[in-house]
Amino acid sequence: LHACEAAFHPQMRSRCTQGTARLRWRNAANRPFLRALFRQMKRASREGCHRTALELGKLLFCLDPEGDPMHLLLRLPGLALAAGEHRWLLALPSALPAHGLPLYPQYALSLALAERLSASPDAGGGGWRDLG
Repeated sequence: LHACEAAFHPQMRSRCTQGTARLRWRNAANRPFLRALFRQMKRASREGCHRTALELGKLLFCLDPEGDPMHLLLRLPGLALAAGEHRWLLALPSALPAHGLPLYPQYALSLALAERLSASPDAGGGGWRDLG
């Protein structure tokens, strides 16, 4: 992944940080790179690096937001809760109104949990594991 990132064109780097870069899944040449990013996201989450996994998930979703071939919208709520990014999760449905995210049961539960965690006095703490 580092070699791929180092080989990016300078415009690709700036577009990735702005969220306007696109690597479509339907182009077969992009699939190995997208799969490698997806595996890295899962690995980071397994190792407890939830914020890194969330950022990789955001990047992957931004690269192909219309297709979402890896169903990242179903993974992002769990990663956001584990990373302690409650406010970002609460803002996500309004940022993507065409997807109808609050209609999915997982999102409804995640949004309720994010609201509870962000309303708690120590909301700046960790993720959903701190509810105990």
